[in-house]
Amino acid sequence: VTVGNMRLKDSLGIFNCSLAKIVESMKSEQMKFTKAVFKQNYHLFTKKLIFPYNKIKNTASLNIKVSSLKKSDFNSNIGGYHECTDGEFAHFQKFVKTMGITDIDGLIRAYNCSDSLFLADSLQAVREKFFSVFKLDIINFITLPQFSWTCFLRYSGVQIERVMDPTMAMELSNNIVG
Repeated sequence: VTVGNMRLKDSLGIFNCSLAKIVESMKSEQMKFTKAVFKQNYHLFTKKLIFPYNKIKNTASLNIKVSSLKKSDFNSNIGGYHECTDGEFAHFQKFVKTMGITDIDGLIRAYNCSDSLFLADSLQAVREKFFSVFKLDIINFITLPQFSWTCFLRYSGVQIERVMDPTMAMELSNNIVG
């Protein structure tokens, strides 16, 4: 997404898989932010929540009662077809009941909050691991390739010559992302 001269990128700049797969692979002790916010209901957030994307048509959709949603409402064509499983739907029902969510608006708020916390937890786990190995904080880099390039320069000892040709410098400058 581009806004003015700023380009927003999703987590695929750092992670090469979906947030759901990352969350499934994380250990309980790595979920610090999620545990801090959801405390006793943390267990409901140990896997990514399904979402009825196809039910959202306009702002009036925010008032749809979650109790009226059927399992088929969670089938999705986003990123390839996915059919909601009985287990996913049962988890959803338990989630909304425990969290007191009654409509799509509340579901969106909980969904966005949990995704943000999952992303914070997963990025923090990566930060800690990468810092312990490379002594560099990945949060200072926009993409994993940028981090990798810095690691290469740091650990190889290679010295890159400064570009003095104005045409070449302009070409490089015009292709910088981030």
